[in-house]
Amino acid sequence: MTRGDVRERARRGRSAPASPGHAAESKAAAADRALARLEPPPGALEVLPDTDRYKCRYKVASESSGWIYMVSFDAALGAGYWVCSCPGCVTRGQCKHLTAAGLRGRAHGKDLPTLRALGLLR
Repeated sequence: MTRGDVRERARRGRSAPASPGHAAESKAAAADRALARLEPPPGALEVLPDTDRYKCRYKVASESSGWIYMVSFDAALGAGYWVCSCPGCVTRGQCKHLTAAGLRGRAHGKDLPTLRALGLLR
Protein backbone atom coordinates (compact mmCIF):
# COMPACT_ATOMS: atom_id res chain seq x y z
CA MET A 1 0.00 0.00 0.00
CA THR A 2 1.45 3.36 -1.00
CA ARG A 3 1.37 6.57 0.99
CA GLY A 4 -1.22 7.91 -1.40
CA ASP A 5 -3.47 4.95 -0.58
CA VAL A 6 -3.01 5.53 3.16
CA ARG A 7 -3.83 9.22 2.76
CA GLU A 8 -6.89 8.41 0.66
CA ARG A 9 -8.15 5.92 3.26
CA ALA A 10 -7.52 8.46 6.05
CA ARG A 11 -9.41 11.10 4.09
CA ARG A 12 -12.36 8.74 3.75
CA GLY A 13 -12.20 7.85 7.44
CA ARG A 14 -10.69 4.38 7.12
CA SER A 15 -7.40 3.31 8.59
CA ALA A 16 -4.72 1.43 6.73
CA PRO A 17 -4.63 -2.34 7.30
CA ALA A 18 -2.45 -3.53 10.17
CA SER A 19 0.85 -5.23 9.52
CA PRO A 20 0.95 -9.05 9.90
CA GLY A 21 3.04 -8.76 13.09
CA HIS A 22 0.44 -6.46 14.63
CA ALA A 23 -2.33 -8.98 13.98
CA ALA A 24 -0.37 -11.74 15.75
CA GLU A 25 0.25 -9.46 18.73
CA SER A 26 -3.42 -8.54 19.00
CA LYS A 27 -4.45 -12.23 18.85
CA ALA A 28 -1.99 -13.03 21.64
CA ALA A 29 -3.25 -10.09 23.69
CA ALA A 30 -6.87 -11.19 23.15
CA ALA A 31 -5.98 -14.70 24.30
CA ASP A 32 -4.34 -13.31 27.46
CA ARG A 33 -7.40 -11.18 28.22
CA ALA A 34 -9.67 -14.20 27.66
CA LEU A 35 -7.66 -16.31 30.10
CA ALA A 36 -7.86 -13.53 32.67
CA ARG A 37 -11.67 -13.45 32.31
CA LEU A 38 -11.86 -17.13 33.17
CA GLU A 39 -10.79 -16.33 36.74
CA PRO A 40 -13.61 -15.22 39.05
CA PRO A 41 -13.49 -11.55 40.08
CA PRO A 42 -12.48 -10.58 43.62
CA GLY A 43 -16.14 -10.04 44.60
CA ALA A 44 -17.18 -13.62 43.81
CA LEU A 45 -18.91 -15.29 46.75
CA GLU A 46 -18.43 -18.89 45.69
CA VAL A 47 -16.80 -20.69 42.78
CA LEU A 48 -18.91 -23.53 41.42
CA PRO A 49 -17.77 -26.60 39.46
CA ASP A 50 -18.14 -26.66 35.68
CA THR A 51 -20.91 -28.60 34.00
CA ASP A 52 -21.08 -29.88 30.43
CA ARG A 53 -22.79 -26.68 29.30
CA TYR A 54 -21.75 -23.99 31.80
CA LYS A 55 -18.07 -23.21 32.44
CA CYS A 56 -16.30 -20.82 34.85
CA ARG A 57 -19.30 -20.59 37.17
CA TYR A 58 -19.38 -18.38 40.26
CA LYS A 59 -21.89 -16.56 42.47
CA VAL A 60 -22.06 -12.79 42.95
CA ALA A 61 -24.17 -10.68 45.31
CA SER A 62 -26.36 -7.86 44.09
CA GLU A 63 -25.39 -4.44 45.41
CA SER A 64 -28.96 -3.12 45.29
CA SER A 65 -30.78 -6.11 46.83
CA GLY A 66 -30.03 -9.19 48.87
CA TRP A 67 -30.20 -11.52 45.87
CA ILE A 68 -27.35 -13.78 44.81
CA TYR A 69 -26.85 -14.46 41.09
CA MET A 70 -24.83 -17.02 39.18
CA VAL A 71 -22.47 -15.87 36.41
CA SER A 72 -21.15 -18.47 33.96
CA PHE A 73 -19.98 -19.00 30.40
CA ASP A 74 -22.59 -20.77 28.25
CA ALA A 75 -20.56 -23.22 26.14
CA ALA A 76 -23.53 -24.84 24.40
CA LEU A 77 -23.50 -25.15 20.61
CA GLY A 78 -24.78 -21.89 19.19
CA ALA A 79 -24.18 -19.97 22.42
CA GLY A 80 -20.61 -19.00 23.39
CA TYR A 81 -21.35 -16.01 25.62
CA TRP A 82 -21.48 -15.11 29.32
CA VAL A 83 -24.78 -15.34 31.19
CA CYS A 84 -26.05 -14.17 34.55
CA SER A 85 -29.15 -15.39 36.35
CA CYS A 86 -30.35 -11.84 37.12
CA PRO A 87 -33.53 -10.53 35.44
CA GLY A 88 -31.58 -7.91 33.45
CA CYS A 89 -29.39 -10.46 31.73
CA VAL A 90 -32.24 -12.88 31.15
CA THR A 91 -34.29 -10.21 29.34
CA ARG A 92 -31.62 -8.01 27.70
CA GLY A 93 -28.63 -10.33 27.31
CA GLN A 94 -26.29 -8.01 29.28
CA CYS A 95 -26.33 -6.80 32.88
CA LYS A 96 -24.30 -4.76 35.34
CA HIS A 97 -22.82 -7.93 36.85
CA LEU A 98 -21.29 -8.94 33.52
CA THR A 99 -20.25 -5.39 32.68
CA ALA A 100 -18.52 -4.95 36.06
CA ALA A 101 -16.47 -8.11 35.39
CA GLY A 102 -15.68 -7.05 31.80
CA LEU A 103 -17.67 -9.91 30.28
CA ARG A 104 -19.75 -9.99 27.08
CA GLY A 105 -23.30 -11.27 27.32
CA ARG A 106 -25.72 -12.62 24.73
CA ALA A 107 -26.44 -9.08 23.46
CA HIS A 108 -22.86 -8.86 22.14
CA GLY A 109 -22.76 -12.22 20.36
CA LYS A 110 -20.19 -14.97 20.71
CA ASP A 111 -17.09 -14.36 22.82
CA LEU A 112 -14.56 -15.98 20.48
CA PRO A 113 -11.43 -15.34 22.61
CA THR A 114 -13.06 -17.09 25.59
CA LEU A 115 -14.18 -20.00 23.39
CA ARG A 116 -10.57 -20.36 22.19
CA ALA A 117 -9.19 -20.11 25.73
CA LEU A 118 -11.52 -22.91 26.85
CA GLY A 119 -10.44 -25.04 23.89
CA LEU A 120 -13.94 -25.06 22.37
CA LEU A 121 -12.88 -23.28 19.19
CA ARG A 122 -9.72 -23.48 17.12
